[in-house]
Amino acid sequence: MNILPTKKTAIFILTASVLVLVVWLIRAVLLPPTIPSKPPTIPSKPSDTELEFWIVENVDGINWAGHDTPYELYGGDAYLGKSYPLELSDEGMQIPKEYVIYTVTSWPDYSDDSQYVTEIKITDPAISVYGLTINSSFTEFDNTFHKQGYRIDIEKNEHQESHQATKNGITFSLMSDDYSSDSESDSIFTISAKVTNRENNDF
Repeated sequence: MNILPTKKTAIFILTASVLVLVVWLIRAVLLPPTIPSKPPTIPSKPSDTELEFWIVENVDGINWAGHDTPYELYGGDAYLGKSYPLELSDEGMQIPKEYVIYTVTSWPDYSDDSQYVTEIKITDPAISVYGLTINSSFTEFDNTFHKQGYRIDIEKNEHQESHQATKNGITFSLMSDDYSSDSESDSIFTISAKVTNRENNDF
């Protein structure tokens, strides 16, 4: 009776098992354990604000009837707040001077399915966010977010100044335009969330 093939098979299985065990031990010792990534920390919605929606709020089930569309977007949708309908002018329908616009896209990546508010633009001085409005000074803006641990970045030229406060992929910004000494400056307060583009979609 020839039992040599059986011995070869047993030796092969034993050798393979030992190799698998050695590889597992090496990975366990040398490689750090995989820690699941935590979702970004989202700033809480301030109690003093009259905004309908907050940044990265899931709006999958929202009926946007009653919210006018200020403009078309590729890769998302834009909606005016209910209190800011489009206005009729000689040139047709236009965005009111004072408004709140919500941009809705996928998040945290454009390839995801769910819909979130990823940008909020505010020009209505009645809207307050953490005690700030479009009429707040840059010093007030910087101090408010510096205390909350945000990184402050400043961009400035002869016509425009913008301060951004960024943390965990969320950016608050206050921008003021002043194109001539005879005109009033226009300010805008923006809240935005970083959205990745893993599939390099071209919008």
